[in-house]
Amino acid sequence: MVEDMNLESQISPDSVSTVHKFQGGERDVIIFDTVEGPGEKIAPMLGETMKDSDAPLLLNVAMTRARCKVLLIANLGYLKRELYPNSALYKILGAFEKGGQRIDCTDLVDSYFTRDFERWVAKFIDIVQGQVDEPPDSSLFTERNFYPVFLEDLRNAKEEVLILSPFASSNRSGQFIEFFRVLVQKGVKIRVYTRPPKGQVGDFALNAAEVIEQMRAIGVEVVERWKMHQKVAIIDRKVAWEGSLNILSHRDSGEQMRRLTFAKTVNELLRILELDESSGLETKGTREPVRTVEQCPVCNKHEMVVRLGRYGAFLSCPDRQCPGKRNVTKWDRIATHVLCPDTGDPMVLHQGRRGPFLGCSRYPDCKKTISLR
Repeated sequence: MVEDMNLESQISPDSVSTVHKFQGGERDVIIFDTVEGPGEKIAPMLGETMKDSDAPLLLNVAMTRARCKVLLIANLGYLKRELYPNSALYKILGAFEKGGQRIDCTDLVDSYFTRDFERWVAKFIDIVQGQVDEPPDSSLFTERNFYPVFLEDLRNAKEEVLILSPFASSNRSGQFIEFFRVLVQKGVKIRVYTRPPKGQVGDFALNAAEVIEQMRAIGVEVVERWKMHQKVAIIDRKVAWEGSLNILSHRDSGEQMRRLTFAKTVNELLRILELDESSGLETKGTREPVRTVEQCPVCNKHEMVVRLGRYGAFLSCPDRQCPGKRNVTKWDRIATHVLCPDTGDPMVLHQGRRGPFLGCSRYPDCKKTISLR
């Protein structure tokens, strides 16, 4: 985001980083976010109590980088309930409570309810053509003003909509299905990531299967991911929403979403969330999986497909229930079923310095390549 906003002259690259990368650095003000909250186990770095643990050392680094002031962001009630009293972070929280100023998050971020949703539903469905307004940009939206702007982004979609919503309720998703139907009719590709029905809880589990079936029936691609918790939407790979609001199941509660219109930031979200994973990697003009000739070493039933991960390309079994995977090294030359557009010969997967790519098997006679980034 610093690069997207051309702020390199004001904010050095190492001003935003992890504790591990910030050792040795100092700033007048340090903002340290513990990140932890209900729903996941506390990370060992924060909750470890073993004598040989690195947790106290890393927390010491975080606390001592500041010359003048430290801002500690923490879900205080949750951490004090879950942490061991003799853990380093528990003691740090106590020191901040005793010697610092405590500011409640509700004093900084307001909490609203989704009262205007139905009105914006009607507006979206009624206005399919005509003048398209560019939604106002902002760094943070609450439930009250999220849906109007998000629906305007949906109305502006021309090619693709990606939505990550761990839960899908019949009430909220049923209303969105009408949006999706309009977009599909306009030729927009929609892909929704959600937990499988067995991975949803309570009332969601009862109707998730029906909701998924309804979305697929109108042409929405639904990808089921176990234990996913990200709440993200990406429109035309230009606008991204991310935060704490379940788009397809939200109920009245205090949640926030950020709207990001930065190209590099959106691409980084696509990469780290592996959003090309369900349909394989994109090659020019196709969304079909990049299928290789290698058999899955675990089930021995399917040919492996290429996936993009945080550290480059890897091979994975196309069967979601099969754990078969293997890394791709820079020395690998893996034959695929993708044909070279120039010669018609099979292309080969390479892991190059600039990322994975496909090269014609007739190299050096043919030097055609297709980047997979």
